[in-house]
Amino acid sequence: MKKQVPIYLLLLLFLLAIACKKDVQQAPSISGISADTLTLNIGDKTVLAPTITNTKGNNYTWLVNGKEVASGQINYTFEAKTAGNYDVTFKIENKGGSDQKGYKIFVEKAITITLAEIPAVALSQVVDLQPAISGPARNDYDYQWSIGDSVISKNLNLSFISPASGTFALTFKATAGKQSTAVTRTITVNTATYIANAYSVVEFVPAPCKLYNWSVIGDKALWQYNTEFPLPYTDFLAKASEMRKTNMYASLFVGSW
Repeated sequence: MKKQVPIYLLLLLFLLAIACKKDVQQAPSISGISADTLTLNIGDKTVLAPTITNTKGNNYTWLVNGKEVASGQINYTFEAKTAGNYDVTFKIENKGGSDQKGYKIFVEKAITITLAEIPAVALSQVVDLQPAISGPARNDYDYQWSIGDSVISKNLNLSFISPASGTFALTFKATAGKQSTAVTRTITVNTATYIANAYSVVEFVPAPCKLYNWSVIGDKALWQYNTEFPLPYTDFLAKASEMRKTNMYASLFVGSW
């Protein structure tokens, strides 16, 4: 005669089977990480937040270029302190297995501008300004020179000249990508008196004027006072040069057709 297995024993075996099954932990998995390289500038911060399945009993580790930088946390804040390429690896493991994924980050060089101090210049004197630029290897640099709110040039180099004396704050700005850097230099423009003038008349081809076909020196309103000089061509050049030396305001009237 066969012995009957008590019902409570079967129930106990069933519960033990379920408990053993629950103890079997599944391996974690990581998703939500882009394969694209993330570009940052020095000083930028970004939060790396992967998506995780099976979070029970997990251990987390973050590495930057193979060096452990954090553990026990799902998210990691990367701060761009030095230019270069970075491989950020996220590792996860539990009793059921492990997984790891990586981020690629590129930190651009900072834009730096070298611009020497500008010596004082005389009124209407041209001074050539040539700043030196270093920074990320890009082809989208933009430049701007300004005095206050007035933009005076969008070229890298500037030939500065001022028709007015005074002290000016001259700002140069370089922009590339998301970066923008500016430097300001003070330039003083001193007043000046220019006495150099053109005295010699080299060549002159007069037009007919006042029924004359010769050259006339002086204002036409003064012709009635005999200030015109109907002279042969070569004599006229000599006379004109002589008058310019003693009278800066003597003009040459070419007439009109």
